[in-house]
Amino acid sequence: MRLYLCNFTTLSEPQKKIILTWRNHENVKAYMYNDADISEAEHFSFIEALKTREDRRYFLVQNEGVDIGVIDFNDISPS
Repeated sequence: MRLYLCNFTTLSEPQKKIILTWRNHENVKAYMYNDADISEAEHFSFIEALKTREDRRYFLVQNEGVDIGVIDFNDISPS
């Protein structure tokens, strides 16, 4: 197994769209703050906002070059 983490702020547009599809999937929405579909504009805006956030990091997880999921770190404190 060879895992690689891709920072959300460096993703290509197709990768961003894949993640949006995942976020809007019924099994994922069950764990979100609300169950409304996320628009592409909202999703892209969220990713753009991450560029200036120092308290959060979101990553696309790849295994052998295949996108398999997302991992995030929240409430990061300065060292």
